[in-house]
Amino acid sequence: MDHLYIFADDPPVTKHCKTCGQDLPLDQFGNASGGGYLHHRCRSCNKKNGKILQEIKKTAPPPPADHRCPICDRNAEQIKETTKALATNAGHATWCCDHDHATNTFRGWLCQMCNRGLGNFYDDVNLLNKCIDYLSRGKTIKNE
Repeated sequence: MDHLYIFADDPPVTKHCKTCGQDLPLDQFGNASGGGYLHHRCRSCNKKNGKILQEIKKTAPPPPADHRCPICDRNAEQIKETTKALATNAGHATWCCDHDHATNTFRGWLCQMCNRGLGNFYDDVNLLNKCIDYLSRGKTIKNE
C-alpha cells in the first residue's frame, strides 16, 4: 500500500470557499479572471452568484450616459483610458453591477477597479476603515 506524505512545503490539497465556508478540493475552484490563481469562491457558489447577478441586472436601472464611478469619480472615457482589461468585457465593458452580497440588492454601477477593490476587502467596512487608518498614518517603513 502506498502512503501519501504531506510536507510543510507541499501545496494545499484543499481551498476554503469565502462564500460557503467549506474546505473543498482544488478542482472545485475555477481560475480567477486576470490572475494566475484560483477564485476565492467555489464553482457552485460562483454559479449561484452569477444567477443572482443576472436577476439583479434585469431590474437595475442602466447607468446614465454621464455616469461617474461613485468611488473614484472617473467617467467612462477616463476608465477606458486607464484600464485595458475593460475593452475585452462585452456588454457592460465599463461599469460593473455592484450588489450587496448579504441581501442580494443592487447598490449601483462601479468601475471594474473599484468593484474589485471592494471585493478584495469582502465588502467589510471594518477592513476598509483599517485601510483608511493605515493610509492616514502616512508612515513608511525603512528597510535596514
